[in-house]
Amino acid sequence: MEYTIAYDMTVPEDTLATAETAGVALDAAIAAIGPQTHVSTILFANAVAARYPDSLPLQHRSGLALRLCADYQAALDCYRRALLLHPRFHFTELEMAQSYIEMGDADQARSWFDQAMRSAPHYAPGYALAARFERQQQRHLAALLYMRSAHVLDPGNTAVLSELVDLLLFHGHVVQAQEVLIRALQRGELEPSKMQALLDLLAQTGAWDALLRYAELMQAEPGSSLAILKAMHCAHANLARTFDLNSTVMRAAARERSARWMPVPELIGQLRDAIRRREPYSLVRLGDGEARFLLFVDPTNPGRLNEAQRRAIVDVIWYNWFGSAFTQAQRDGLPQLREMVLSAIASADAIGVPDSARLAVDHVHEGYLGYLEQFIAGVFAANPAVRATDAFAHLGLHEASPFLYDLLHGKDWLGVISPHAELGPRLRRHLGIGAGVDYLLPGEMRLPDDAGIARGQGHFPELFDAVMRDLEVPRPGAVVLVAGGLLGKVYCARVRELGGIAIDIGSIADAWMGYNTRPGHFQPRERWALPD
Repeated sequence: MEYTIAYDMTVPEDTLATAETAGVALDAAIAAIGPQTHVSTILFANAVAARYPDSLPLQHRSGLALRLCADYQAALDCYRRALLLHPRFHFTELEMAQSYIEMGDADQARSWFDQAMRSAPHYAPGYALAARFERQQQRHLAALLYMRSAHVLDPGNTAVLSELVDLLLFHGHVVQAQEVLIRALQRGELEPSKMQALLDLLAQTGAWDALLRYAELMQAEPGSSLAILKAMHCAHANLARTFDLNSTVMRAAARERSARWMPVPELIGQLRDAIRRREPYSLVRLGDGEARFLLFVDPTNPGRLNEAQRRAIVDVIWYNWFGSAFTQAQRDGLPQLREMVLSAIASADAIGVPDSARLAVDHVHEGYLGYLEQFIAGVFAANPAVRATDAFAHLGLHEASPFLYDLLHGKDWLGVISPHAELGPRLRRHLGIGAGVDYLLPGEMRLPDDAGIARGQGHFPELFDAVMRDLEVPRPGAVVLVAGGLLGKVYCARVRELGGIAIDIGSIADAWMGYNTRPGHFQPRERWALPD
């Protein structure tokens, strides 16, 4: 005998014989729901609901099956019957909320979430579900309040912890996010990815003593990403405590008030004069990456760091530049490279350095930049003629005239040293320049592995030696744009030595080709990318 239902189709009677068999079959149907099973599942769920109108579990699970098949009105009917059987049954009330979310009725969904939390005020998943819904609705404050409650009720839930931290950071509550993570660490409930997040947050606020203290509680597998990040952060914390931040900022601010400082408009004037007079010129820019290298090869070791700490500081940036840990050939070449980098900085006409505003707030790089400021002070003291400008001068040059159009348009030749095979040709077409030479380098590992991009190993020392040997400048005052990371400073010095004008454009070469390798700098894309 069969139990007849709608659509002139039938359901085998044996699956409906008892509540137990109906429940087992319904669970199996729910687990197997897919595009090919929607109709049969809807029919079976309706049959179960009709056969067992007084069963709370079967009404609830039939509603779930119907919701998963997007038959929302039928699902709501089942949920309403379930709530008549068991008023304030919060599991069903949460299912009602989810149904209305999927139906696009936010007000009804919100109302049912509120009802579920009144029915079960100590049920943490209810608050978490409400928080996720409010976050999808862009109601981030409501989401934060709900997720706080979920975390209080279930502090060991790693998903809730992660989402709470995200919401706190969205609202700028960095210290509160730290506190949440620290409590979880102290309870032994913090997973490695969140340990990394805690280290990053402590570094963002310059809480060096706390960073070193809590890092001791973090157990990391040797060679794991947590172990690498922990070593780097701890080494940097020790370095940052070596330099007085106020003194670093005040020294930079005094330079910016002096005649040595050159704002971008004045830099443009100097570059234009050098091009007109066909005089050699070199603009290099220094940041935390160069600082890490200079610290590593500095025999005086100002931060009094041991070899492991110095290695931890340089390893990350070295991998980004060259795609590998130190090879033996690279190690053998370090003394000579150090001398070339120092010479390139000493011979530059203008040096871009981090300004006082950045130094005051960039705690993530505080130790590196403190060392760099000390180093730069010595360079400027030794060479009164060299001018200082902002390390972000390359951005200012583009903003003053996109793609340096006013500076370079119509010139007879332009050289480009970069990781982008098409950058030179496209740039010359855009600027109306007929001739030039391009030198293709392996770029930073943060670049995507796309066609037309050189990336990874082989830059130093092999290709570096070849570029230094083969680099040519056709006449005095010819311009070469250089995007080469640490080695780009040496290329700039070589261009100047050959009589050319070298402009260290750095990551803006990526932006011109449509790659945002420095989040926060190159948006919107159309403002920075070369026209097709």
